[in-house]
Amino acid sequence: GPIDNPAVDARAFVRASDGTEAGFRIGGTVQELDVSTYSVPPKSDSDVMAYILFGRPMNQTSSSEGNQASNSAAILGANMLGMALAPSLGLDEARIDTGSSSSENKAQFVVGRYLSPRLFVGYGVGIYEPISTLRIRYLLSARWSIEVITGDQQSTDLLWRIERWGRKPQPTAEEEGSSDAASELGAQ
Repeated sequence: GPIDNPAVDARAFVRASDGTEAGFRIGGTVQELDVSTYSVPPKSDSDVMAYILFGRPMNQTSSSEGNQASNSAAILGANMLGMALAPSLGLDEARIDTGSSSSENKAQFVVGRYLSPRLFVGYGVGIYEPISTLRIRYLLSARWSIEVITGDQQSTDLLWRIERWGRKPQPTAEEEGSSDAASELGAQ
């Protein structure tokens, strides 16, 4: 493919003690990634997630582990659908966000768009609870951005980026959206 949109062909997997290989297959191009789960030998999606998370099939997990694997499979499927539909809807982001909370009641459907190369606006609506969140992020420089979040809690965060391995930061909004070595300083 073109140099600014190279092809991707990668796998990330775990190998369980019973010899089952389960993981993610990533293909397509950088701008249009296709992410799917797989296993050798073939297993159901919930079994694949159980192998990835716990190293064993669903029927050998506890009920809470089984629920976690099923929820992870559902969220992964919804996120893959969101990634596929976002560009056709004029969005830069469409996903399920479970946040940092272990409570699944905080899960939100999040959509967002870059209004300019430096300004990102996102909106999240609660899946289980009537919570909505508005997020505005502005890129100040290649390393610094400011983010304001309002919803059930309000916060203003100053985000900075530290690149490893000698790479120079790129002052684009797309790069700012990645999670490579990002750090966060929050002021609430």
